[in-house]
Amino acid sequence: ALIDDAKIRVDKDETEVDVKLQLRVGDVEFWRGELDNKLAQLKDEIEEASNLKIRVDNEARSCSEPINITQQCMTYRTGRQGCDLIRDDVDNNLDRELDQLKMSQGMLGQTSQQVAEQIRLLMKCKFLIEKDHSEKEMAVQVDEVTKGIKVTS
Repeated sequence: ALIDDAKIRVDKDETEVDVKLQLRVGDVEFWRGELDNKLAQLKDEIEEASNLKIRVDNEARSCSEPINITQQCMTYRTGRQGCDLIRDDVDNNLDRELDQLKMSQGMLGQTSQQVAEQIRLLMKCKFLIEKDHSEKEMAVQVDEVTKGIKVTS
């Protein structure tokens, strides 16, 4: 009778454990699917941010030529002599244009740095999610093997 009671209790416990393991495997599979979705989104965001950084860097570089041309115009104007050597609206406009170009180039540089930092953070998230994904894969494998273990094994 004691042996029969113990066998019944073991069988009941084994069934409970199998059900709990099956639920756990289902939960882990669900979260693995969620991680897959987030990884796909992250990859798209990283690609978009990388493309944005390329465009911003190109725009920052494209400011160099107008800056050089404006500085060259200012140099020519300062080289005037005699009665032509006056400060007029053109000089003021060239100063203003040069300031705006340099400010735009600086802002584009800051934006590029911000985008680079965002890319770094996205890559870090991607790494952590991939790590979590692989750990969930290992957990499923362990749980699958554990489900196959019986008291008589």
